[in-house]
Amino acid sequence: VKSLGGVLQVDGKAEINVTAGKVSFAKSLGNYLSQGAIIFAKIHTTDQEIAKHLDSLSVLVRREADLFKELALACAQLECVELTHAFSLLKGLHSSQSELLKKHVQILTDRQGKFYKKYQHDLNLLKELYTVASNHGIEYGKKEVKLTGKKERLFQETNPKKWELPPDCTYLQNTESLRENKALAFKVMLPKDTRELDEEKMIYGYYVNKMIEEAKRITILEYKRTRKHLVDYSEDQSAVLKSTYERWKVFVSQLKVKISKMGKTEKEDLFVDIKAELAGIAENK
Repeated sequence: VKSLGGVLQVDGKAEINVTAGKVSFAKSLGNYLSQGAIIFAKIHTTDQEIAKHLDSLSVLVRREADLFKELALACAQLECVELTHAFSLLKGLHSSQSELLKKHVQILTDRQGKFYKKYQHDLNLLKELYTVASNHGIEYGKKEVKLTGKKERLFQETNPKKWELPPDCTYLQNTESLRENKALAFKVMLPKDTRELDEEKMIYGYYVNKMIEEAKRITILEYKRTRKHLVDYSEDQSAVLKSTYERWKVFVSQLKVKISKMGKTEKEDLFVDIKAELAGIAENK
C-alpha cells in the first residue's frame, strides 16, 4: 500500500494515530522478534540434539539387552534356573527401556518439531509486518528531516514568495506575521510537500497499528496453542514415564520370586518357560 487511499481501499477504515507508547511497543516487538527467532532456533536445535542422544542411548540399552540374553542362554546351559531367570528379566527390562527411549525421541521430533514450525511461521508473519512498518517509519523520518531542513532554509531567506503559499492563504497579504512566527510559517509553507509528508505519516501509523493489532491477535492465539501443546506434550511424556515406572515395578516383583523355595515341578516349568521365551526372542530377531 503506497497511499492513504490504498489503505482505505484495503481495510475500509484504518487506525492511523501513532503514540509514543505504540512506538515503544513496536521497538519492543522488534527486539522480541529478532531475539525470539534466535532463541527458538537454539531450542529446536537442542531438542534435536537431545533426540539424537536419546536415540543413541536406546541403541546402547538394546545392545545391553542382547548381552543379558546371551548371559541368560549361557546360564541355561548350566541348568541354573535362578541366574537364567534374573538375566532373562534384565533382558526384557532393557528391551522395554530401549523402546520407551524411542518414544521419547518420537515425542521430541514429532510434537516439538511441529510446534516450533508453526510458531516460527507466526513469528515470520509478524516480522513481515514489522519490516514494512519500520521501512515506512524510516522513510517518513528521512522525508521529515528533508522537509524540515528545506523549510528552515526558506524561513531564513525571509522571502514568502518562495514558500508556495496557496492563493487562499489568509496570511498571503500579511506575510510579515509569518516572518516573525516560525511555527506558523512552517505550518503554512510548502503545503503540497507537507500534505505528502502527512500522508506518509498516516501510512506509517496504519502499519504500526496493524502490526500491534496482529501482534495481540497472534499472542493470544500462540498462548492457547502453546498451552494445548504443553498439555499434550506433558501427557505423552507422563504416559512414557508411567510405562517406565510400571515396567520397573513388574521387574522388581518378578525378581523377588524365590525360585529356591519352589517345588521341583514348578521350578522345572518355570525353567521351560524361560528357555522357550529366550528361544522365541531369538527366533523373532
